[in-house]
Amino acid sequence: MTNVISADFTEGKHFLHSGFSSTISDSYTADYPEGITWDGSNVIATIYIGHKHALHDGFSNTVDDSYSSPGINPRGVGWTGSNVVSADNDSEKHFKNTGFSSTVADSYASPSTGPSGITWTYLQAILSADWDTDKVYEHAGFSSSISDSISAPASQPRGVTWDDENLLSADRPANKHYKHAGFSASITDSYTAEAEGGITWTGRTLGESSEVNQSITSDAILLDTVSDSISAYATVHNTLPDTFDADATIQKTLSAAVDADAIILKTAAGLFGADGTIRRTFSNLVHAAAVISKRIVCFIGADALILKNPVGTISANARIILPGSVGAGLTGLSGLSGLRASH
Repeated sequence: MTNVISADFTEGKHFLHSGFSSTISDSYTADYPEGITWDGSNVIATIYIGHKHALHDGFSNTVDDSYSSPGINPRGVGWTGSNVVSADNDSEKHFKNTGFSSTVADSYASPSTGPSGITWTYLQAILSADWDTDKVYEHAGFSSSISDSISAPASQPRGVTWDDENLLSADRPANKHYKHAGFSASITDSYTAEAEGGITWTGRTLGESSEVNQSITSDAILLDTVSDSISAYATVHNTLPDTFDADATIQKTLSAAVDADAIILKTAAGLFGADGTIRRTFSNLVHAAAVISKRIVCFIGADALILKNPVGTISANARIILPGSVGAGLTGLSGLSGLRASH
């Protein structure tokens, strides 16, 4: 189950919530907590007094590593999957650090004078909050360019995160956590919380543009190094030159279509029927009830099992015809005059 993790400066704690709810399943004491994020395995948090970013051991008060934050008034902190991003209220800037280290790789001026929460989304965008404008901003990548903005549900938004579909925000005066409808001011859920600090979501997808370099559709999870489109319900589409059907699992280097009920079609030049298992290098039609047809130059009825090198037509009730002999009990044969059953 994925959950909210939040920080509260007044309580001096980090909280693990049960899903998106006010129910607290765990907590621990933290040093002057402000911003908070989750790197997939561990809490990364801001230590406001002392000006540090701290890497915790999982969800615990054990700090495995820390470094001085880029500014002296650190607020929000986020994790892209590779690097720390943070907001500093004194310098009024957003920073990107190299990995989890004090080395600053990039920075830009925040949208206004009260930068607070910050997060990174798999849509390759910074989301940031500002308590002077009471707004949440969507940036174009890691840059000062603003793609969109919305009014916060109350004054002084302190934390923001993304659950892969919706904005989650924390507001200090209201002491609430909010779930928005996508990136919009419309609120679909909320609960009372100790909200003087950041918020994060443990289930969010991570990754920067260097790792995910193509567009991702809204229902897809992750698209890596793909030159083609991915359908809405597919999970991963890797280096495929062909169409990926919505109900197929994986299609690799295929030159023909995959029917919705088929799993994999390999190097087939013809049609793969929905009830067939595999058809390899066939130049003839294989009926849905047949399993495999090899080197066949004439028609096979749906009830036939095997037809080898026939010169005429075989009826649906026949089993096998071999050149020069006809098995006893065959019915409905045509085009085989002159043949007789061998004894």
